Amino acid sequence: MGNMNTIKRRILLVEDNHLNLRIMTRVLQKMDIDVTDSTSDREDLLEAIQKKYSMIFMCVFVPMSVGCESTKRIRENSLINKDTPIVAVSSFSDLNLDEKITKCGITDILSKPLKQDELLALFKKYDGQKKSSDFEVFNIDEFESFYKDDSLQKEILSIVMNEKDSDLNRMNNAFDSNNKKTIYETIHYMKGSFSYLKADNILELTQEILNLLKDNNLKEAMLLKESFINKYESLIEELNIYSTKFK
Repeated sequence: MGNMNTIKRRILLVEDNHLNLRIMTRVLQKMDIDVTDSTSDREDLLEAIQKKYSMIFMCVFVPMSVGCESTKRIRENSLINKDTPIVAVSSFSDLNLDEKITKCGITDILSKPLKQDELLALFKKYDGQKKSSDFEVFNIDEFESFYKDDSLQKEILSIVMNEKDSDLNRMNNAFDSNNKKTIYETIHYMKGSFSYLKADNILELTQEILNLLKDNNLKEAMLLKESFINKYESLIEELNIYSTKFK
């Protein structure tokens, strides 16, 4: 689909060596990737994994125990990244994806220094692994059974994807305002989009927030902000994958 925006890939880079971090960040940013960096320090890492990532690069595998421990923390403490691919990045060319590494949650291995062709192959591998049955927010079966016309499906997806940045800003600004009326109007507006998409998962949370605001429970509604934003970002990622069927 020619005019459909693609979502920017977001990678969490866990690296304790500042020089390595700087070089790898530069390589990834040149590929138009949004990079968040973190050390393997427990507090630093727990704070970093509050966002949804497309992939996590674990670059602290010397000693091995450090990388495995950090990976386990992510798997155990970050619900939104529980199934996110975690890639061990190592300067040791003979490091293999053996049982010891996979047991701690690592899903793949990449060598240093990072090479663009190897990165592209890695991204293609994992982009292709996600099937419609794995989608958590976007209900493809319901969407396609309701909109049987491919051209209408494409038009709906195009509108949503083209407005995703402004919609995300609108939602964040509404929550940041801490104003019940502003939040209600914004979330109610987004409910319409979710309804068109048949995104039942986020629709349930949307209605929960609206009900809380109706009952003047602003504080409780605000507690759902992070979950709501994360679900929206997951929805956009799923729509981006799904939209490739039209290209």
